[in-house]
Amino acid sequence: MNKRFPFALSLSVSLFMLSAGVFPVVFAYQIEYNSHWQISSGSMNPTLEVLDWVYVKNVSGQAEVYASYGDGDIILFRKPGDPNQFIIHRAVEKFQSDTIWYFKAKADNNVAVDPWDIPEDHVVGKVLAFSRIHQVDSQDVTIFSNSVFGDFHLNSSINALELDIGSYLTQSAPNSFLNITIPNELVTGELDVLANRLPIPFEHSTNATHHFIWFDWEGTNYTADIILPELPRFLILPFFMIATLLATILYRRKHSM
Repeated sequence: MNKRFPFALSLSVSLFMLSAGVFPVVFAYQIEYNSHWQISSGSMNPTLEVLDWVYVKNVSGQAEVYASYGDGDIILFRKPGDPNQFIIHRAVEKFQSDTIWYFKAKADNNVAVDPWDIPEDHVVGKVLAFSRIHQVDSQDVTIFSNSVFGDFHLNSSINALELDIGSYLTQSAPNSFLNITIPNELVTGELDVLANRLPIPFEHSTNATHHFIWFDWEGTNYTADIILPELPRFLILPFFMIATLLATILYRRKHSM
């Protein structure tokens, strides 16, 4: 059964290379997927990091999987010889022997190709998207995308959450999308989004605890900035208290002369 998540989702999984856990989050962008898994090893660094969640769409045959060194689809497959173990690596080759199709796979962080010839029927699906949590001022910011991203940081010069977007996770993706979940504590006014420093259209919604920003971009390899209001909400009260204290001190000094 396919699943779509315009709202909250959670799932517990405990399988080889993928740790068990429950991950509640709200995504505004919808994709169809069959399962999601949490990464527990660094073999796919820097594409996928430990604790990332990946969203897998089942495939029915080799024709649905693109295999290539560097930009092949990332696949979920049963380990040959031990079908109860599941692995997420990149499909780098596929070939036919007699009437059976096989895949070769490789982890992005490994030098060597995996030793197995993976039969077509061992390939469960391919990764369509993934999510990752970053901390900003002790607040969790969740990023969900169908494209590889990195170098997430707070760009203080423009007061923006900034990250670099790379290639698609699967070559069947129609475009690049990004969904960012931002705690209310980091937002005090209107948000804006830039791609390569130029304003772009985006969607924005909120609930009692978070803001949700999502947008499409035709192509890959760009820098995205989510412009935040200048003063985070959690700093407003301290600044107000300090300003009030200073005003009181000045008032007392003036009237004590």
